[in-house]
Amino acid sequence: MIKLYIFSTINWYGVFLLFTVPVFLRGTDLMDRKKIFWAIASVFIAILSIWAVVSQSKHFSFEILMSFIRNANKGWLFMSFVCTFGFIWFEGFALVRMARHFGYKTSSIDGTVYGGADVYFSAITPSASGGQPASAYFMIRDGIPGYAATVATLLCIHFHF
Repeated sequence: MIKLYIFSTINWYGVFLLFTVPVFLRGTDLMDRKKIFWAIASVFIAILSIWAVVSQSKHFSFEILMSFIRNANKGWLFMSFVCTFGFIWFEGFALVRMARHFGYKTSSIDGTVYGGADVYFSAITPSASGGQPASAYFMIRDGIPGYAATVATLLCIHFHF
C-alpha cells in the first residue's frame, strides 16, 4: 500500500509541475526574473519533496520505483496518466464554467491550473484541506473576486459525487 501511495504522490507532483511551471513563464516578458525564479523554485521543491519521501522509507528506493515503472503494464500506466490529466482538466473545466457563469472570463489553461492546484494541494495537506484554498488563490490572482472564487469552489465540492 505504501508503494502505491508513494507512486501516486510522485505522479501528482509531476502533473502539478506540468501545469504550473508554464503558467509562471506565461506573459509578455518571458525573461522576467521573478517568474523564472519561481519556476526553478517549484522544480527544486518538487525534487526535494520526492527525495524526502523516498529517503524516509526504509523499504523503498528510487531503483525500486524505476523497476516498478519498467515492469508495469504500459497500457495501464498510460491510462493512469490519461485519467489523472482528465480529472484535473474536468475539475478546472467546472471551475471555469462557474466563473464564466458569474461573468468572469477565464481560459481553459487557467482552469487547468485551478484544477491542478486543487488536486496537488489536496494530496499534500491533511484531510485534503488545501485544495480549494489553492484554487481560490489562483482564481483571485487572475482577477476573480474572492466571493466568486469561494462560491465556485464550494459548488465544485458540493457537486462531487
